[in-house]
Amino acid sequence: RTAVCRAEGGQAEHHAAGILESPAFQLLSRTMDDLVAAGLVRPERRPIGESAAWSAAHGLAMLLLDGPLAGLPAEQREPLVEGVLDTVIAGLCGLPGI
Repeated sequence: RTAVCRAEGGQAEHHAAGILESPAFQLLSRTMDDLVAAGLVRPERRPIGESAAWSAAHGLAMLLLDGPLAGLPAEQREPLVEGVLDTVIAGLCGLPGI
């Protein structure tokens, strides 16, 4: 699960190690395990599902913190976050789009 990239000079760098050790990612990983165990997510969807969920959450957070959504009023943020999470969950569980 550790992504490897080539840094300048050809040296391999495990740039995702910090992410994999973060409490937030570990919570996501355990949740994905629980969803698979409960039969809500097919085991073959788990690896890409974990990456998709992390990417969506991280991307939205960055847009809200430093991006074009940084000035979004608080009353508009919550429905946006809920909508993104609902969409990710629907995709992970193989439900029709929201």
